Amino acid sequence: MPRNLAGIVPNAYGPKLMNPLTSFLVFAFVVAALAAGYVVNLYVAAALFAVAIVIASSLKMANVWQKFVILRLGKLQSVRGAGLFAIIPSWTR
Repeated sequence: MPRNLAGIVPNAYGPKLMNPLTSFLVFAFVVAALAAGYVVNLYVAAALFAVAIVIASSLKMANVWQKFVILRLGKLQSVRGAGLFAIIPSWTR
């Protein structure tokens, strides 16, 4: 299979991008972490970077025509419809 210029296998649904709200929150926490690391303390900066990573990996948004099926340990947890919701990857009941 030939590779495109970026070296990424093309996806039938287009590239996976973060939704605008998630992008803004991640950007805000990274900027806050940089400012806190410069002004306050490196431990506070590390905590804010960790929060930015959790936000980037957990906030999802479903469009009106989409449904998200949430599985935990192979069992159906719920089905989410349109809107913003969080899926924390390592958090199970």
